This record gives sequence, structure tokens and C-alpha cells, in this order.
Amino acid sequence: MTAHWVRKGSEFFCGFVTATFGVFALVLAISSTFNTGSSSTASTCSSAPPPAPSDALRSHMAILKRCLASAETCSLLLIFFVRAVVERAHAAHERVAKDEDAAYKAACDALAAASKQLGELGLRVDDCSQKVRQRLDDDDLWAALATEQQEEERLMAEVERARQDVDRKKPKEGMERITGWWAKAVRVSFFLSVLFSQLGGVIAGFALNYWLQIQEKCKFGGFLEIIPLALALGFWLLFHGFFGWMSISQN
Repeated sequence: MTAHWVRKGSEFFCGFVTATFGVFALVLAISSTFNTGSSSTASTCSSAPPPAPSDALRSHMAILKRCLASAETCSLLLIFFVRAVVERAHAAHERVAKDEDAAYKAACDALAAASKQLGELGLRVDDCSQKVRQRLDDDDLWAALATEQQEEERLMAEVERARQDVDRKKPKEGMERITGWWAKAVRVSFFLSVLFSQLGGVIAGFALNYWLQIQEKCKFGGFLEIIPLALALGFWLLFHGFFGWMSISQN
């Protein structure tokens, strides 16, 4: 599993949110222009007010437009914040990556050398133990075994220290570079950006529903209208669910 899921994911999602923000902004601008034009034409040509259901739907659409603009703006600002922090951490990693890789390689080499020595000493201890079992009354063999065992304990401690040194010098990548409050802020902001984008899509779906109901000779609710919207909503949920999972759990 790659160590840069959050960086790559935030980069892709930032592009997605920017694109959807532009599309929604264009649609809202066009719809507002047409609504204004139709309202002024109606007031000039006829003094009779529009039907009450149409007024209610237009009122609902106006509220949904404001909610959609707010949700998409919040999503865009949050993902911009995430991108800025993540890219700064990546730049810091690039500056020290060469030195960290060299230190990590040296620590791994030291661990490998100590482990090799411990393995060779283990063979000698086993051989010495076998000789002691054959000649239990030989004090020199007992003394040699004790010396080898002490050396084995020393090397075991050295191997453990080398292993800890390897763990400590392992290069940090991705979200490991971001610690403390900043890490929490990035994850929460990424998740909220996904949530607001998801909310914006749902709001846009409701607005589309109202718009279709306002149009003349359009009876929304049939099979051909519901199925495409249901499929779009399912894809929208899966898409945002994936990025929500990434924002919380991935590095």
C-alpha cells in the first residue's frame, strides 16, 4: 500500500471539487438569469400572479441554490487547506529524503551485521553446549560455554538496539510527516470537504427535481426519470465514501 494516499487523493479530489464548483456556479448563474428574465416577462405581459405551487417550488429552489453554493464553497476551501498542508509536508520530505535514506540504510546494514554475528555465535554456543554434555566434568568447557553465553547476551542486546535504531530512522512519508494538531486538522478538513461535496450533490439533485416539476408539460416521478437519478446518487455516494474512508484511515 502506497504511503501517499492522502496526498494523491487530495490532489485528485481538489481537481474534482474545483471542476464541480465551476459547473455548479455556471448552472446557478444561467438558471438565475433565465428565472429573472421569465419573471420580468411575466410581470410585463400579465398582471395575474403565477400559480401557487410554482411559487413554492421556486422558493425551494432559491433556498437550495444558496445551500448548494455554501456547501461547494466550504468543500473547496477545506480541500485547498488540505492540499497546502500536505504539499508543504511533501516538500519537507523531499528536502531531507536523501539524508534520511542514507541514515536508514546504514542502520539496516548495522542490524544485518549484528544479526549475522549473533547467528554465528549461536552456532558456537550450540557446539560448546554439545561438548559440555559429553564431558560434564570438564571445567574449561564450562568456562568457555559461560563466556560464549555472555557474549551471546551482549550481541542480543546489540541486535535489539540496532533494531530500535532502524525503527527510529525509518523515513517518514505521507501523513507521518504531519503530526499533532496539524494531522488532526488535515484529516478532519479532508473528511468535511468530502462531506460538503456529498451534500452539495444531494442538494443539486433536489434542485433538479424542483426544476423539472416547474417546467411545463413535465411530470417528474416516472421510471425513466427516477432510475438515472438513483444511479447517479449511488455512484456519488460510493465515490465520496471512498474518499471519506481515505481521509480518515490512510497515510
